[in-house]
Amino acid sequence: MSLIEASRAFMADVQASPIALQIWITWLSVTAMAAVFWVHRHKAARAVFVAFLANLPLMMFAHDQVGMARLLGAVHFVFMAPAVYYAWRQLPSLENGTWHKRWLRVFGATWVISLWIDAADVIRWVAGER
Repeated sequence: MSLIEASRAFMADVQASPIALQIWITWLSVTAMAAVFWVHRHKAARAVFVAFLANLPLMMFAHDQVGMARLLGAVHFVFMAPAVYYAWRQLPSLENGTWHKRWLRVFGATWVISLWIDAADVIRWVAGER
């Protein structure tokens, strides 16, 4: 399956998901893609942006293999978890009150929550819950 076909299949499954999951996936994407506003000046934004772009084809491939399963969240640990860690570590060095630091806090909090949910989902999948 091509990346385009895999993307369409993934989006079809997302659109067939409960509205809360659709909103959550959209929010994850928005918080990560907002890095584009700071990639020219901040390493943390570049790390997040590159990690998110690298994550997309991996997510499409994983979805093609397992469908919309709890195991899909494991993909976030390949690129996004290191990016979240790196970005979070940059917070103390950033000037307070800037939009970049505000975004980084929102991004970090959002993705830490996502990674916790992903970890729980993967554990549940390994335990046999499909």
